[in-house]
Amino acid sequence: MKHFHEIVLSSMNLGYFCGKIIYDEVGKQVDIEFVDVSTIFEKIVGIAAMDMIGNRASKLLYTGGQHDYDISNLLLDIRGLYGEQEIEIHKPRLNKWYHFHKISFENDFIGVTMEDITEIKNLYNEKKRK
Repeated sequence: MKHFHEIVLSSMNLGYFCGKIIYDEVGKQVDIEFVDVSTIFEKIVGIAAMDMIGNRASKLLYTGGQHDYDISNLLLDIRGLYGEQEIEIHKPRLNKWYHFHKISFENDFIGVTMEDITEIKNLYNEKKRK
């Protein structure tokens, strides 16, 4: 049976992942290791959970199909943020907009929800042009 949080988040069409921040020898954040990912997050990034969990974002290069992009670049935009943050990121190569909500919890762990907001942005821009 799915966990409660998975059911709630998937009903809102939010992807999420929990990750452990990886540091280099001088203490700079250099990567994220996936600890848990949702089904919606799998669909957004085009990579199966079993291929993500336990692996670093920098190693997950997906170069085929409709999700032709490097997931690690997408996550680099949020990796360095401390505390609780919300950001919108545009990926021109994909012509997609994403909304991220990131929280830091426990030592060196982050939780991130991710939503594809491309349709909302397109509608807003269309209305703005009129």
